[in-house]
Amino acid sequence: MSAAAVELRGVTARYGQVLALDDVTLTMPAGRITAVVGVNGSGKSTMFKLVMGALSPWAGTVQVLGRSTAEARRAGLVAYVPQAHDVDWDFPVSVREVVATGRYGRLGLTRRLRPADRDAVEAALDDVGLAALADRQIGELSGGQRKRAFVARAIAQEARVLLLDEPFAGVDTVSQDGITAVLKQLRKRGTSVVVSTHELGSAPDLADHAVVLHRSLVFSGPAAQGLAPEVLARAFGMVR
Repeated sequence: MSAAAVELRGVTARYGQVLALDDVTLTMPAGRITAVVGVNGSGKSTMFKLVMGALSPWAGTVQVLGRSTAEARRAGLVAYVPQAHDVDWDFPVSVREVVATGRYGRLGLTRRLRPADRDAVEAALDDVGLAALADRQIGELSGGQRKRAFVARAIAQEARVLLLDEPFAGVDTVSQDGITAVLKQLRKRGTSVVVSTHELGSAPDLADHAVVLHRSLVFSGPAAQGLAPEVLARAFGMVR
């Protein structure tokens, strides 16, 4: 049986004296789309930092595909698509150059792309429908196109686990549908996708698995159960 995409065992995380996650144990299945939902401050971003190895747990362990987070990161197995406010959109770099950074872990110190790397970048741009915009400055794209550019970077990296932090925030319905289609295609290829989202209306159509957080774990299991009103009421304090 293949290793879980992400596994937390007894994980507690703190920022100084502030408790962010409290004794969380869960498994996210490989080759599936997992929706991570909860109010602001529920621990979603903290979980992503733990999985990326940007934050160490105060207690417990985190594994990605059966490896430590450091091993997974060094092997290029995990990739992160940030929220829009975490990116400098004025930086003078093209869409193609952004996507090409996904290959850097496979290059030597010269950071020179080989033919195989260039082919991977072009294929990733085509996958997300941005081939025609590859030479645009990244900041010239719409919100949805920017998100797809960073998904293309993850595809070019050949990451097996993809984390997306609020990918539908600030994008229109057409862009949301486009991103959803790309994520479903990645799932067909065997990529494990983890999506943090406030867009509860679209989550049931997107996700196979759901993780509901309120600092501690409220639910982890099939999306149809985890996104039910009675479960969400415990995390959001209201019934949708």
